[in-house]
Amino acid sequence: MCNATNPPAPHTRTLIVNADDLGLSRSINLGILECFKNGIVNSASLMVTMPGFEDALSHIREHPTLSVGLHVDLLRGEPLCGTPHPWHHWGRGRWRSSLRAKTAALFIDSTLRKTGWIERETRAQIERALRHGVTIRHLDSERNVHVFPPIFRLFARLAREYQIPRLRAINEDFFYSRGTTPCVQTGSFRRVMSTLLTRAAHLNRRYAARHGVGVNDHYFGFRESGALSLDRLSSILKELPPGITELGCHPGFIDDEWSRPPLCDHPFYLTGSRPHEVALLTSPLLRELVSDV
Repeated sequence: MCNATNPPAPHTRTLIVNADDLGLSRSINLGILECFKNGIVNSASLMVTMPGFEDALSHIREHPTLSVGLHVDLLRGEPLCGTPHPWHHWGRGRWRSSLRAKTAALFIDSTLRKTGWIERETRAQIERALRHGVTIRHLDSERNVHVFPPIFRLFARLAREYQIPRLRAINEDFFYSRGTTPCVQTGSFRRVMSTLLTRAAHLNRRYAARHGVGVNDHYFGFRESGALSLDRLSSILKELPPGITELGCHPGFIDDEWSRPPLCDHPFYLTGSRPHEVALLTSPLLRELVSDV
């Protein structure tokens, strides 16, 4: 497994095992660091808007070989740019506060080329990370809203401006088109979204290339988010394709911090599977398999 900080040589197999949500909470940070120190995680995506941000900074300073990207949060935390979210006037009550409503508002606004708030907030989060000494190696986003082409184009421009070398693309074609790897049953909505995001990745890759920004060639972990298994990951690692493959994961521990504000005020997902992923990503079998990549 190559160091996720350095670009790979052509025609090699490179595996980036990226843990999302570093900075979400102290317990999540501890789970991610456990997978980095004693498992196969070599990269993490940092949230600068959540309660565990300051704690995450201390871990980043202590572990300089951990490649760190920015997990841009346009959905959950309080905005840093000083203006309300674009869904501030959308709908009413609980519908307006739901993640689906917020995501829909972002997509509609970006389709209508109303990306001013998205750009201001993304810049504010990038600059907060930079002010705290974080070297940003890649950009991705909460719930992967950045892969929607209008938002991706904005991210590509900002990545070039801030000299961030890579953007995440969701491209799961290799792992699902051949049918050689057993697949866990996933909901139809997530399967459809995986297909749409893969199609968008082909467009986004060309746009990123025009801006001199890299993207991963393959991605695994969107369709089976929260349902990763040892058998499934073992199969993936044994047939890893040439190029850069990113394995997305969400390890972490859950403690009593999650019963108090602000964490208890948000509909966070995957809390039940995070401790399982810590055990999975630190398993001796997976460590042995990635040592051959």
